[in-house]
Amino acid sequence: MRKVCVLLVASFLAIALLAISGCGDEGSSESPREVADKYLKASVALDVDAAYDLLSQVDQDNLSKEQMQAEAEQMEGIDFSYELGEEKISGDEATVEVTLIVEDVESGESERLDDTLNLIKENGEWKIYLGDSL
Repeated sequence: MRKVCVLLVASFLAIALLAISGCGDEGSSESPREVADKYLKASVALDVDAAYDLLSQVDQDNLSKEQMQAEAEQMEGIDFSYELGEEKISGDEATVEVTLIVEDVESGESERLDDTLNLIKENGEWKIYLGDSL
């Protein structure tokens, strides 16, 4: 049961982490790390609307908000948090290292999962890019 919960949390956060995209003016001053933080805050709060709005257009075309909502519903009752790590930018692509901390409410045990969020620049804004991981 615990492994299933961890996998569900990891899959939702992977979607969330890789799917940040938003609308805004050209030349936004938000860094990839700031966008990743916004996306993860929305994911931890199970705020599908906010998380979905941070996904790249490509990912929104391949993942419906309803699918994302279904993933979020499977995570209710699971406590998780995150820590942001190093940000790397190369042109219009970026990565942000993330550590997810998943706590099993029943046992009190926690597990740390290291992951990388991919971001791309769309219309001057950094967005989460899930790509092939969808």
